[in-house]
Parts: sequence; C-alpha cells; structure tokens
Amino acid sequence: SVSWVKGAHTLRFGGEVSRTKGRFDLGVFRDGRVEMVQDFPQFDLNRDGRVDDDDLLFAVTLRSGKPDQDLVLDDCSSTYLAGFVQDDWRVRSDLTLNLGLRYEFDTDVNNISRVDQINPIVQPFLQGTRERDMNNWGPRVGFNWAPGDGRTSVRGGYDLYYDRITLQIQSLERGLDGRALPVEVRAGNVFFLDQTTGQFPPFAPSTANPFTGFILPGAGASGINIIDNSLENPTVQQFNLGTQLRLPGDAVLKLDLVHNLGTHFIIGRPI
Repeated sequence: SVSWVKGAHTLRFGGEVSRTKGRFDLGVFRDGRVEMVQDFPQFDLNRDGRVDDDDLLFAVTLRSGKPDQDLVLDDCSSTYLAGFVQDDWRVRSDLTLNLGLRYEFDTDVNNISRVDQINPIVQPFLQGTRERDMNNWGPRVGFNWAPGDGRTSVRGGYDLYYDRITLQIQSLERGLDGRALPVEVRAGNVFFLDQTTGQFPPFAPSTANPFTGFILPGAGASGINIIDNSLENPTVQQFNLGTQLRLPGDAVLKLDLVHNLGTHFIIGRPI
C-alpha cells in the first residue's frame, strides 16, 4: 500500500495477492459411532451369566467404509486478489470528504474448477451455471462537517464490506459428495433381538464388537453437500450518521445512529 499527501488530498492505494495452497487430510468417521438406545443394561441379553455393558441395546452404527484410510483432498487451493483506492479530501477548513473504492475476489472458493466432477445425482438441485463472484465492489463514502467555530460537527458515512469464503466450503462439496467418503450405516443389536426369548443370538453385534451388523441400504449418514451455484461472498453494509456538540466546560454531547445490514450469509439448508 502507498500513501501520498498532495495539497488538500491524502491518497491511499494498494492491493493484495494471496495464494492459499490447501490440502485436507481428514480422519473423519474412522473410529465410528454407536447410537445407543439405553444408558444402563437391564437384562442378560447375550446369555453370558451377567448383566454388563455387553447387554446394552444400540440402534445403528456409523463408520467409514474405508476405516483404514483418511479422506485426503489434494489441491484445495485458491488465489485472493484485492485492490483499493481512497482519498481523504479537505474540501474546506470545515469540511472533509472520504471517498474510496475496494475490489476483491477469490478464484476457486466455490469449487468452480471441479464443478464437472459433481455427483450426477445432485444435478437436478443445481440451478443455473456456476461462476466466480466477480462483482465485489466496495464503495466507501464519508464526511465530517464542523461549521462556524467548530463547537458542533456532523459526520457520517457508508461502507460496503465483503467477507471471505473459507476453503472448508469447497472441501464439503468434494469430500461429502456421496462417493469420496462412503459411510456405512449398520444395524445395531436391536435388529437381532429375539422377540420370543428376549435374547441375542451368538452372532449379534455387541458393544465390544459393534460394527458387525448388516448394512442398512439407503441410510445416508454424512449426506451429500453441494454448493449453491448462486453462492456469493457475504456482505455487510454499514451506515452511520452522528453529531457532536461541545458544551460549556469540559462536557461533550454525542448522538450517533449506526445501521448494519448483512446479506448473502452462508447457511446450510437440508433438502
């Protein structure tokens, strides 16, 4: 960035180029999870002569279909580009204007480089075409006016700010696409409970070895994540207007109005 003072103007301008080289190495769902039905055992369901944790009932288990492998996503990278210019212009001795403009964008936070690799099963949910968010112009306008003897001043401004989209969004679409991370949902021991005897057969899964039940087809555990094609950078518009009055003695009276409006915030929506 560079600052340049010339006459009644204080100019600032500059830019930024930031390359993020991303790689996700995720060990998710490797240990697995057991969905319990009860907190304490009540009966000797496995017929071993004692009531202990091996008699606990559980509904299902969830574990990666590749428990010996991490989910590795290479080249989750993006380049951030930004530039700005601002002028603090002292129009008169009692009036100063602040005028500025900033532009910024990321090249691949919305996984645009791999949009052709998205699981075809979710194509009906993607509307329109996916493009980079290239219209992130942020104007800055402000003023300070202190007429007369300067005991009273009025100031205000308007700014438009853009938030960054983290690479985690890209990793969700690539990692939880229904293929990269197969999560097996298996039947718990409640599926094996003999309704006549109220006991488990010898081959039923137990808390000591829970991931041996049969796979429940169609029971999605991690789900499929997709990025909306119309995803944009979250924005916040800020407006402020205030006045300051110097009272007799050492007292100062201030009155300010501040308004913030946030739009395009990123939220997850189940379908």
